[in-house]
Amino acid sequence: MEKRDPINGESTSQEQLASVVLTTSLSEEHISTNHEPQVPGKSLSFILAFASLMATNFISIMDTVIVATALPAIAHGLNARSNEAYWAGSGFLFAQAVSQPLYGTLSTVFGRKDCLLFAMAIFTVASIFCATAQSMSWLITARVFQGLGSGGINAVGSIIVTDMVSLRERGKYIGILSVASALGLISGILIGAVVAGLSTWRLIFYINLPLCVPSIAGIYFFMNLKSELQSVRERLRQVDWTGMLILTASLISLLYGVTSGGVLQPWDSAVVIFTIVIGTCGITCFLLYEAYFAKEPMIPLRIFSSRTAGAAYISSFILGFVLWAMQYYLILYFLVAQSRSLLASGISILPGTVFVPLTAIAGGLIITKLQRFRSVNSIAWVFMTVGFSLMTQLRVESSKARQYGFQVIYAIGGGVLFPGRTCAVQASQMDVDVPMATAMVSFLTSLGESFGVGIGGVVFQNEWNRHVERATLSQIIAPEFVLSYKQAEQAASLIKFFPTHIQNVYRVIMADVIDVLFIVLAVFSGAAFLASLVSRNLSMDRETKSNQQFQEKKRIDTGGP
Repeated sequence: MEKRDPINGESTSQEQLASVVLTTSLSEEHISTNHEPQVPGKSLSFILAFASLMATNFISIMDTVIVATALPAIAHGLNARSNEAYWAGSGFLFAQAVSQPLYGTLSTVFGRKDCLLFAMAIFTVASIFCATAQSMSWLITARVFQGLGSGGINAVGSIIVTDMVSLRERGKYIGILSVASALGLISGILIGAVVAGLSTWRLIFYINLPLCVPSIAGIYFFMNLKSELQSVRERLRQVDWTGMLILTASLISLLYGVTSGGVLQPWDSAVVIFTIVIGTCGITCFLLYEAYFAKEPMIPLRIFSSRTAGAAYISSFILGFVLWAMQYYLILYFLVAQSRSLLASGISILPGTVFVPLTAIAGGLIITKLQRFRSVNSIAWVFMTVGFSLMTQLRVESSKARQYGFQVIYAIGGGVLFPGRTCAVQASQMDVDVPMATAMVSFLTSLGESFGVGIGGVVFQNEWNRHVERATLSQIIAPEFVLSYKQAEQAASLIKFFPTHIQNVYRVIMADVIDVLFIVLAVFSGAAFLASLVSRNLSMDRETKSNQQFQEKKRIDTGGP
């Protein structure tokens, strides 16, 4: 009996498929290309709503990285201990990752617009508390709430795109939204570096206010989403509270172990091992509960059943893993191996960031034109794999053409994958599952970021210890000049007081250690490329519906079809 695809209705019979292709190719000679689906111009409210959505995305991404570069100034200003300073950055990422699945399910029940406004309100108020913090504990608490807001902005914002445009257009608009993300990343790196030099660290939180208020107003007045009339009691009944509790507790345990290992505790410590094991077991219990016991599952497991969606979820995790590890550790190459200042180092890693929005738009437009994504995603992973492989050749004496040019290669692939991975997930889902499936893309990317920094730290620490130990045994480095892996990230400032020949040794060591990390990233990228090959090349040329569809108002002529 012949089987048909539930999404596209495509026959799996090769003979019939060949017949269709032949008939289509002959018919196309007589059919005008003007028969393609017409996309209407967008209303003014649509343009303003999408601009507001881009602004919220910009703010969220900027705050993800801005504290990392300004952390020395913050720690100095608040007299913070090293472990306290660590949580000022990680507490934000922690809350951001954990909250995204929660927003995914709550936005379906309580409405995307209200959840986004709620997340923006939390983020804005928390920014005020961060800017006025009088102690490190105060700042850490405020940063956690900022992360809760940021998680909602990322998750709900990506879902709202599915309410605003059809599947046919999403590649283009996801690519455009990625521009805001990349600009936020660039701004965060540069502003954080400047603030670190000026020590006016409170500015990095105050600048959120003139950005947040107009964004909230834009979402409130122009984001016209259809809403369902239900009582609060009916809505509360639809929430899988048990599933939310199990998942949240499990993620907190898992992420604590992954993010604190090698920083607050050794990786082989009982605390780190215990939290990772408990977190893993908890997630297993959550999946079993969702599959067999939940009446209204928080995360319907059917969203993982398609091999196309599975490949895209793997891509999302690995994309977050490799890009975040690269951004986090590449700056050390320029700080130590190239002996550049913090600001100059921040500028030096921009080629790997600036090209992401450009290629994201290009990738989105290509996917929209082709109405297919598999080949685009696979080629993007080739660029990522080749780019990271070339980065393994960076040395102390490497030319600027190599330092910057190699970054551009992996950035091309990374940018294309921002719309590509999301389109793959959405094309393989039923309309009712698209919101949660989209939230999972955002969540798995954030989870990958955490693992990228954590596993990258393991590689970095092991290689640093191995190289320093070898140099010590060879009597190249005297015992009084030995820097442990815990001091490696401060090596740029510490080695300034060492003899010149010792400084040069550490410059070479840093370049060699970072090269090993690039090998790991290339391997992960290669694995993602192989995963992309199992994806089906589903068509995006089909009608889609949303329960919270964006409602157009006055139209303006955009000059498009």
